[in-house]
Amino acid sequence: MNEMHTDMFHSMTKAVVLESSIVIIFWPSNVPCVFSAGADLNYFWQWTDMTSFIIATCAIFIFFAAVTLCFAEVELYTELIGTVALLLEANLGTPQIWHNYRRKSTVGLSYRMTLLWLVSDILKTIYFFMRYSPLQFKLCGFFQIFLDVILLSQIFIYWQDKKPNESSEV
Repeated sequence: MNEMHTDMFHSMTKAVVLESSIVIIFWPSNVPCVFSAGADLNYFWQWTDMTSFIIATCAIFIFFAAVTLCFAEVELYTELIGTVALLLEANLGTPQIWHNYRRKSTVGLSYRMTLLWLVSDILKTIYFFMRYSPLQFKLCGFFQIFLDVILLSQIFIYWQDKKPNESSEV
């Protein structure tokens, strides 16, 4: 694959991530969702059947592939897609942190997996510095390390809690 096709593939992948996030964040609560169990975001990824999931995924991909093909040469577009993708990826641990906090428990969260996240995020951030990557990569790397430390702190703090708090929602 030549460099132009590789860049286009990466831009299309980032576009799919951005679009998925936009759908999740901004789907109006009063509009029924054709592909899921309604517009309630708690059910967005709980597909009723595989066909609906595949159709929705293909539609998202085709839409953003077309948009990316139209704007592939626009630097602002590619920078925006890349930055949003980085921010989304950097925040992957945030829902888990919030979930743990609400339950006051980390039951079901593997400390080994969290340690591996921390090690991989440290190594990734070192790589960003060694390769002189743009600032947003370095900042997101530090932010991910920060979230990993919070998760590990929660594991330590809630260590005595062997089951979720019954009074909280799961």
